Amino acid sequence: MDVAAFPIPLIFTFHELISGNGYVAAVSITGRALWDIEDGEEWFYGVQPGGIAGGGANYAAACRDFKISYTSVLFDIAAEAPDFASFAAEVGAFFHQINEPNAEQWETALARMKDRAEGPDGLKVVSASKHPPAISVEMVSLTTASPRTNAFDDVDLAKVA
Repeated sequence: MDVAAFPIPLIFTFHELISGNGYVAAVSITGRALWDIEDGEEWFYGVQPGGIAGGGANYAAACRDFKISYTSVLFDIAAEAPDFASFAAEVGAFFHQINEPNAEQWETALARMKDRAEGPDGLKVVSASKHPPAISVEMVSLTTASPRTNAFDDVDLAKVA
């Protein structure tokens, strides 16, 4: 892997069902992160949401640790929120926190990736403008629950299109 290519801008999509105080919430986000290598370890740093990070010996371990960091924040919010409305508001506030230094590095890395057709480790390359940061927090009702809402998480290399 070409270490000179790092940091690399990522776009990720995570889907979670979170149990709170008397509710179950479906939380889906499309966020931004930086993938970097430091001292032989790989790291994901949150851009938006900005308050998370995860690292490990390789890409898969870093990705897993990043996802655990993200999910842990949702669990903590659910434990403290007295109801769904409070949970949704706090999750929204968390999501809209941008790590400005990481955002600047993300934009610089994005410009460097504009002509890339493929990413390292088999990552898809997607247009950043077609995948802006987004969040959805919905209460799940047993009467409306359906397998159609199931979705896989995804992490892609971002590029200018």
